[in-house]
Amino acid sequence: MNHRFSKDRDIRFDEMIEFTGMVDLEIAEEAILIVSDILSEIVAPGTFAVIDAFSETHLGMNFVRAVEKKPKEAYNVLLTVLRNEVFLELIEKVIRRELRSRYSIKAPQGILLKLKEGDNSAFMQMMSSIYDKLRTEKML
Repeated sequence: MNHRFSKDRDIRFDEMIEFTGMVDLEIAEEAILIVSDILSEIVAPGTFAVIDAFSETHLGMNFVRAVEKKPKEAYNVLLTVLRNEVFLELIEKVIRRELRSRYSIKAPQGILLKLKEGDNSAFMQMMSSIYDKLRTEKML
């Protein structure tokens, strides 16, 4: 797979790697960029950057760190930025569909909606699946 991502985004990859146990920085960056690009395509360009900035302002940490430390609050950030739960549900379905069709990755249900209950396991499983897929491709 050939991915074209800009590396000039304000995302703290080092925290994502620490959070997920991802070892290869380059692959971890690409995994995060895949999700942020899909989200930006679904809603609007730069959507992930807006979510990240809102999280930083209101929670004092970026969105990825908020998913780790405060999943319920991370969900509230999503709900505030994206405006309603039905839209959030639709976005989750589209993210899952895009990962499956573009990258043959089956993301679990609840990647965003389970955050409401304080459960970040589906989100982390999705990130781990993306990372594993990219790492496998890199080794080929």
